[in-house]
Amino acid sequence: AHRTVSCLSRIVLHSTGTPQPKASAYINAFNNSSVQKSVHAFIEPGGDVYQTLPWDYKAWHVGKGPNGSYNSDHIGIEMCEPSTIKYSGGANFTDLNPQATKQTLLELYKHTVDLFAYLCKQFNLNPLADGVIVSHYEAHQRGKGSGHADPNHLWDKYGLSMDTFRQDIAKVIAGGQISIPNSKQAVPISNTSYPCLMQVDPDKIAKGDTLNIRNTPNGSIINKLGRGFVVGIEDIDAKGWAKLSGGGYVYSKYLKKFESQYPLTPKTFLVEITVDSLNVRNKPTTIGSTILGSVQKGQKYTIVATFGNGMWGLLKSGVGYISLSNKYVKRL
Repeated sequence: AHRTVSCLSRIVLHSTGTPQPKASAYINAFNNSSVQKSVHAFIEPGGDVYQTLPWDYKAWHVGKGPNGSYNSDHIGIEMCEPSTIKYSGGANFTDLNPQATKQTLLELYKHTVDLFAYLCKQFNLNPLADGVIVSHYEAHQRGKGSGHADPNHLWDKYGLSMDTFRQDIAKVIAGGQISIPNSKQAVPISNTSYPCLMQVDPDKIAKGDTLNIRNTPNGSIINKLGRGFVVGIEDIDAKGWAKLSGGGYVYSKYLKKFESQYPLTPKTFLVEITVDSLNVRNKPTTIGSTILGSVQKGQKYTIVATFGNGMWGLLKSGVGYISLSNKYVKRL
């Protein structure tokens, strides 16, 4: 379990140390329970950002040094690396295509500047203040991280530095041209396996009508689903009866696949809102999402799927997503 950071005041920049430009490769590895590390986001050369933890959660990304660790109050961002290099041991590598490598690194540098400008603006951080933005290498030099050289080991060869990185972030903030990063899903969604999410098809249920939930296939009616409602499906039998994650059966003829670009875990449970007001968003992320409305303290809602390692929940109505942080909701 991750704890909320004590004082979110700095950001550590990492690079992955592997010639792999796709974030999904690292995310799949990090999701393995035997991997004892985590970060808040990965960024690919094209600028896509894969957020893997809420920004205010503690992650184990920088290790520990003789003076402690920056894990407790730092966001950790991992940059993917070009496929055109080959490591020979430690931070040493051979460049198999210098022109392509430099082009990829420069593109990645620009998008990472934009991401850090966005985070600095969001959390009111001064990128030029001492220690606010550091590389993993600099964290190690300060005795606050493990012995890594990233991303300095890559940047030094191509005329890039942390000093110019911090200055460029400040220029973007001063210019006021801060763009919202492209938020992407952490892993692709299976189109064929169960469990999955399905939606009561508005084209097959008349306006004002509902879909019956039965205790067994062809059994007694125990509840109803409205048009557009999203539910978790455990399985569909040979006769077309869909077993709901929360219990009961509906006839699958009236369902359609619920399409979402985000990684999901169909799971039905009830939550109670414990803060005065909690935003409902159109995406399970704070990056690039729109606030659709809010839910209020004391109200109870059914969650039919979780996203982002259980940190976001899809409301049963299908209208949007809420944070499932225990700061905001209580599971019933």
